[in-house]
Amino acid sequence: MPVKDGIVSWFIRNVLLPHWEIIDTPGFVSAPSMGARNVLIRDVFVPETVISNFERDMVSKYGNKAMQTLYSIGKKFGYGYASIASFNHVGASSRRDLGLFAYFLVRYIGSIYASDADYQMDLDKKLFRISFDNYVVCRNNGIGLLFGSGGIAGIWAYIVGDKRVEGVKLQCQGRGD
Repeated sequence: MPVKDGIVSWFIRNVLLPHWEIIDTPGFVSAPSMGARNVLIRDVFVPETVISNFERDMVSKYGNKAMQTLYSIGKKFGYGYASIASFNHVGASSRRDLGLFAYFLVRYIGSIYASDADYQMDLDKKLFRISFDNYVVCRNNGIGLLFGSGGIAGIWAYIVGDKRVEGVKLQCQGRGD
């Protein structure tokens, strides 16, 4: 990881995040969005193993149909989340702002849900390639459809303003347990 990325990830993990979430109302955890508008988003916490086991069990029982369904759920979630959080997007943000937003979004996701993240973006071709080390869920079951390819495809579809954009997962680093 380049030094700059390491510093940004450290800053997010150690300076921003400890003061990011609002936990003063019992039963609710809220955090401000990272988008153009400041929107408080209520977070739901579910143990990673619940999602890992759910994906694994669905794929084990229903095969390819489950994989398509899990991806679709993830994509719809990602798109909806990006919309509610008012993420920067084509048509409302400059290319420079979109580039900065993508950089910090990847650093944020990489700081919280993975041990490292790297990406390449091409707005003209609507391409976004991302790689994570030890990414949440994927590291446990080797599947990673809800938060992996599906969720990221939904976020990217929102950013480029094209719901036809699809995600392709080339591989998922995982133990398969």
